[in-house]
Amino acid sequence: MSNLTGGVSFQTDRSYRTDAMSASVAAGNWRGEGVSLTSNDKSLFASAAEEMSFLRSEKKSEDLSKRKIGERPLYKTQALEKALAYVEKARELDKEKQLKPFLHQLLAHNDTAKAETRQRAAQQFEDLSQQYLALVFVRDQLRRKRKAGDASVDALLASVEAALDDMLEENGAAILAGVNVAEVAIQFGDRQLGALNELRKLYRDAVLDYGSLTDTFRKILAQYGEERFSESVAYLISALGADLGSEGPSLPKERLRMIIEDLYALQALEGLDAECRDFLAQLERIYRAQASLNKYALMEQLLALLEKKWVGVEQLGGVLKALNIPPAMTIYFWRGFKELMRAIPLKAYRDPFERDKLLTVIQERLDLSIEQEAEQP
Repeated sequence: MSNLTGGVSFQTDRSYRTDAMSASVAAGNWRGEGVSLTSNDKSLFASAAEEMSFLRSEKKSEDLSKRKIGERPLYKTQALEKALAYVEKARELDKEKQLKPFLHQLLAHNDTAKAETRQRAAQQFEDLSQQYLALVFVRDQLRRKRKAGDASVDALLASVEAALDDMLEENGAAILAGVNVAEVAIQFGDRQLGALNELRKLYRDAVLDYGSLTDTFRKILAQYGEERFSESVAYLISALGADLGSEGPSLPKERLRMIIEDLYALQALEGLDAECRDFLAQLERIYRAQASLNKYALMEQLLALLEKKWVGVEQLGGVLKALNIPPAMTIYFWRGFKELMRAIPLKAYRDPFERDKLLTVIQERLDLSIEQEAEQP
């Protein structure tokens, strides 16, 4: 069973279980399987960022020196306060060792230019989400000082608030993604899949820059190799669930659902590990002179067909070329390839009728290969 922490849960046989977080749970159904949506501390920040992102459209450009601390609308202040709830509880940022020293550094230099403020945050914190959260912490501390009567922090506070606004405007999706997937990334990092910020980067590359399932497949394989491929896919699905289940997802929820469906197809293919290996082993055994065939190269071709809206017999020739299948192997290859396509779970297809269409086209290509062989002298 695969539990998508903080978001959607798919019940599958070949997945990983992420630790359940303390949260309220709403049960439901997704693609015919059990689904649960949970709310957690991350959603507080996400909600705040979502509100602040909405406010960007109403924001008027104003010289930094003319801003007054009391002019910030109450509802925006409340949104910022929600963000602090995540900062206070986040496992990744140590208040005593990281956040307070950063605050003291800014106070010591007292830079009032927002560009300098952002630069210092980037120097101290590797990830964009961490930079944003650190500045949220600084903003709160400066606001407390101002409330206590310390007017010397006015310029720095205005600089920090302006930096926060600009960061959301320029990189809101990346910041939200980094926060929403943090807990899942920490859990998978504990399994030695990678460091927190490496896994954040994988998520942003795979989801925010999502082009196609085949492209994502190649990215994962290039970064993690065959040994960690399955766990990387499980991480992305879990992280997508956390992002989707947050109050402020990094992308529109419909797009996140579409990407989850695509990755489910990838996970379903990975679930055919034994079938793929047996098929390739049979090919190698029958045609001993041929070079060893790769399971992931075969998977890439299966994925490419799943993504196509229309496939004709002539297009299947590209599969043979990509896998270096010689003419003598084509009949046996198409027979096995057809059975692999039939074995892919129906839920991996965007349209349940697509499988029958693909099987028909593959059968036509098999018939053509048989006819061509019969015509040989």
